[in-house]
Amino acid sequence: EEGRATKGMAVLGLLLAPDGATKAEIMQATGWQAHTVRGFFAGKQLARTGYRAVRFIRDDESAAYRAAPAKEVTQ
Repeated sequence: EEGRATKGMAVLGLLLAPDGATKAEIMQATGWQAHTVRGFFAGKQLARTGYRAVRFIRDDESAAYRAAPAKEVTQ
């Protein structure tokens, strides 16, 4: 799973960039398919980093994602 962890950190780096990243940019950087990117956003791997993916619209009207601090879970 070292490759997945490395790719996961690469995705986090893209999401932390000021302009975020589109799904297509993440797919190109990692070689992942769209469903793998969606799974990364929804799964535990991103949550373990303390972040979550937040969708926003760039100035060029493309949909992109940024990393935002994960919400605290209270029980």
